[in-house]
Amino acid sequence: MGGEEQGPRGVRSDEALMAAYVAGEQAAFSELFSRYAPRRSSALILATSSSNAKGFVR
Repeated sequence: MGGEEQGPRGVRSDEALMAAYVAGEQAAFSELFSRYAPRRSSALILATSSSNAKGFVR
């Protein structure tokens, strides 16, 4: 996939992953989700003061 933005160690940027996902690459969405799910879960736990926040991310 030529022209993709890559950061250190060949990691694709969020923009490149979104473009790949729009082009039909399911693995790109999985990678984005893996990057941000832990952050979203932590934010929900802080916002709701509940360990049930993990269910919102799934």
